Amino acid sequence: MTIQQLVYFREVAKTLNFTRASQNLNVTQSALSHAILSLERELELPLFVRAHGKQVEITRYGQALLPMAEEAIAQTDHITQTMRRLRTPNAGVVNIAFSYINCWQFAAALLRTFKEECAEQNILLQIHENHATYNFEEDVPRGIVDIAFSCLPEMEGLVTVPFRSQQLYAVLPAGHPLADRETLGLEELTEETLIGYHRGRNLDAWIQSHFERLGIKAPISEYTESWSTQLTRVSLGEGAAVMPMVPAPEGTVTFVPLRGEAGRRTVYMMWSAGRQLPPAVRYARDWLLEHRELTEERRGGDSV
Repeated sequence: MTIQQLVYFREVAKTLNFTRASQNLNVTQSALSHAILSLERELELPLFVRAHGKQVEITRYGQALLPMAEEAIAQTDHITQTMRRLRTPNAGVVNIAFSYINCWQFAAALLRTFKEECAEQNILLQIHENHATYNFEEDVPRGIVDIAFSCLPEMEGLVTVPFRSQQLYAVLPAGHPLADRETLGLEELTEETLIGYHRGRNLDAWIQSHFERLGIKAPISEYTESWSTQLTRVSLGEGAAVMPMVPAPEGTVTFVPLRGEAGRRTVYMMWSAGRQLPPAVRYARDWLLEHRELTEERRGGDSV
């Protein structure tokens, strides 16, 4: 008696139809019939009664065998899964979320390196790249997301660890009088009209707080909910912006680094403080923390 015979038997018992069972199992009907006949000969008991046409009926012997077959198949599956875990104990799925505007320069290179170097761990990375204003950080303590990257310094239920330093820029229309400066101080933007990104979010709170330190109200005239819209408005000469480096069509805007404390903020790596992390998540978390220097910005000249 083999597990394959029991699997074939279970499918026929479920469908009571050899043709449908063979289709479900993706085997020929003759192979299926031979396996069932061999099983009946070994047990010396009829498991099915061949009725008229293609329909069959399960005998009382088949009914007695069915729960034992189910148990044997389940036990075999358990053995297979257990041995696979022993071979790759860190195998699993890891859900990673980040905001495109904050992480596009380093996330792709970092996660690609993880995939290449850790292929034998059999860890599947599910990437959730947030382009909108959705507060994905809240999904971490709920277990929807395993690891997230955000500029939110702390949040109840999360462990947050500084991951890298992010340069902020004054974004000006091409040809603006300040566009040829090597750096700018935040105080030099007080006479500009600023176009903000999503009122109340991390970046807005950062800008507002640093203008307050200067004793100046942030000259933000309006907000957009898309960094691309923000860039477009700047390129049209409707104002300036403060933001991280993001892709922009050449010749439309100029990015001038902000100097001082206002010019650098931290991107944090975060995970749940209250739930036990699966082995795959622990492995990915530890690897990412150890390799945080592998970023596109480090390679491009920005510090991490």
